[in-house]
Amino acid sequence: VSDRADFSNLITDVQELPAQLGKLSIKLPVGDYYWRAASWNQAEGYGPYSDVQSFRVEATSASEPEPQQDPEPAAESATGQAG
Repeated sequence: VSDRADFSNLITDVQELPAQLGKLSIKLPVGDYYWRAASWNQAEGYGPYSDVQSFRVEATSASEPEPQQDPEPAAESATGQAG
């Protein structure tokens, strides 16, 4: 996983994934990211990388809380005189 399409800045590089693993969980800040995969076997080493895929992490209430708003001011009775 990288934050650059040319993979010049790797966020994580997972060398081995168990066959039964359906997803990889890593915490990432809001932004655009890229991933690719390659197979490996002992006889041939790494195969060619897959086409680059991308995904976006967007802000959610769980990952980035909304700024707190001031509570509504209490209703006050106002008196004034027209002048």
